[in-house]
Amino acid sequence: MVVPPERFRDEELFDTRAVVEAGGHHVVVASTRAGECLGSRGGRVYAEAALDAQRAADYDAIVFVGGGGSRLLWRDEDALRLAREAADTAKVLGAICLAPVILGNAGVLQGRAATVSGSEARTIEACGATYTGPGVTVDGSIVTANGPKSSALFGQRIVDLLACREGGSSASIGSDGPVAVKAVIFDMDGLMFDTERLARDAWRRAMAEHGYALDDSVYLTAVGRTVEVACRIFLDALGPDLPIDDIEAAKARYLQEMLTPGPPLKEGLVALLDGIADLGLSTAVASSTARAEVARRLSSVGLLERFDVVVGGDEVALGKPAPDLFLRAGEDLGVAAADCVVLEDSEAGIRAAAAAGMIAVMVPDLVEPSPVVRELAAAVVGSLSEVPGALRELGSA
Repeated sequence: MVVPPERFRDEELFDTRAVVEAGGHHVVVASTRAGECLGSRGGRVYAEAALDAQRAADYDAIVFVGGGGSRLLWRDEDALRLAREAADTAKVLGAICLAPVILGNAGVLQGRAATVSGSEARTIEACGATYTGPGVTVDGSIVTANGPKSSALFGQRIVDLLACREGGSSASIGSDGPVAVKAVIFDMDGLMFDTERLARDAWRRAMAEHGYALDDSVYLTAVGRTVEVACRIFLDALGPDLPIDDIEAAKARYLQEMLTPGPPLKEGLVALLDGIADLGLSTAVASSTARAEVARRLSSVGLLERFDVVVGGDEVALGKPAPDLFLRAGEDLGVAAADCVVLEDSEAGIRAAAAAGMIAVMVPDLVEPSPVVRELAAAVVGSLSEVPGALRELGSA
C-alpha cells in the first residue's frame, strides 16, 4: 500500500489494511521515502519501502491511499510508473479518496469506470474516466473508492479480486475452474429487441425536423445510456441552443410508431430463454429505459412472464456504465453478483456489468467492442444463438 509521507487519511490505510490482512494477505507499506508517515487524524505508520525501489511485478496488488497528502503523489514519477506497471501487467490496482487522480495522471483510467472524492470528479473525467459517483467501483482489475467511509468495502473488493486470481476462478471462458452461474440478466434494446437502429432513425428524424443532423460518431456514444444522459451527450456535441426537450419528445413519438404493435425480436431470443429455463437459472431484465416502458414492450411480445425481475433506468441513481442497474437486479433476484451473467450489446453495459462484479457476455449490435471492453467481457459472441454454448463453458450446465 502506498501512502503519502504526511496527511494520509487514517481510515483509508488502517481500515483497508485490516480487511486485506484478514483476507490472508501480507501488506507492505511504501512511501516517497522509508520511515515514519503521519496521518491527518493523528495515526502513524512506518513505511518499510521507498517508491523508487519498488516494482509492480513484485506484488499481487498496488493500492494508493488517499487523504490531502496524496496530492504529493499526483505527479510523482515513481507513483505514476508503479501505477502504469500494475495496469500493464493486469495486477490488482486500487486507489481511494483523492488517490484515483494518480491513476488518471498515469493514463490508466482512460475508458474506465472509476470514482474519486467528489471534488476531483472532473479531474478524472478529463483523464478519460467515467465518474460513477460515491462508493466503490470495480472496472476489470482496477478498484476505486471515493472516501474513508468506503474503506472497508474498498478493502473487500481488493480481497475479492485477489481471491479470483488465486483460485483460478476469474470469469473467463476456458478458465481452469468453472463459474457457478445462477442467474442471467438481460439488457433490452439492441440485445433482445432489434430496436437500436429504430431508435437511431427516430433520433435522426427528430433532429432533422429541427434543422440538425445526428452523425453516428455522436449517436453511438449514447448507446446504452439513459435518455437523460443521451440528451446531455447531444447537447454537448451540437451546442446549448439545441431544443433537446422538443427533439426528445418527437423522437419518443416516432419510436412509438415504429414499435407498434411490438418491437422486433433478435434472432435466437426465444430459444435462449427456453434453454435458460431448462438450466433452472433465474432471469432479469435491467434496461436504461424506464421500467414501465420496459414492462410494456415485454408484454407486447408476450415475454414479460419469462423474467423473474425487471429493473428500469428510472429506478436507480446512476445509469450505465455505473453498476447500479445490475446490482439492483441481482439484489432483487437474491443472487450474488459473482453468480450472475449479464448479456449486453453496448460498451456502457459491459462496463457496468464488470463494475458490478458480474460475468459480462457481449453480443455486439451497432458498436463493435473496443480492446478494453474485450478485456472486461468474459466472452464476445456473434449472436444470441451462441450464448448457450458460452453459458455451458462458464460452468452452468
